[in-house]
Amino acid sequence: MARRRNYKYRKPRRGAAKNEASKARSLQVAWRHATDRTETLPIAEARKIVADPGLCPYCGLRIPWREVSIDHIEPRSKGGSSDPSNLAFCDRRCNQAKSNLNGTQFRLLMDFLNAHPDIKDNVMSRLIAGSASWRRGRRRR
Repeated sequence: MARRRNYKYRKPRRGAAKNEASKARSLQVAWRHATDRTETLPIAEARKIVADPGLCPYCGLRIPWREVSIDHIEPRSKGGSSDPSNLAFCDRRCNQAKSNLNGTQFRLLMDFLNAHPDIKDNVMSRLIAGSASWRRGRRRR
């Protein structure tokens, strides 16, 4: 029986942005996808966001570049548009936990969880797991 060789070379991760320009282009692609390919984020604005992503509007923490996500404030599943005025940059964890809540409902939930830090991680992980299973179920149909 032939043995498989273990090669030391591994292919680089696909889509991993290495420099500011490629990160900005990656952000432009995500913006175009979020707006249903109708709007374009100018490269100068994309570079500015990549250099300093700012604070998450939901949890108030600084967003690391790898965790930047584009969120529909009013979810598309509840009639929200893909207009740039309905989009916000937030961290991936908040976007996954938010699921189909609107921005106001999720901010109220986050305010409650920030007042009760002992249950925050548990509730956030359950929200993320619930939204993932909801998405999986929706894809099967």
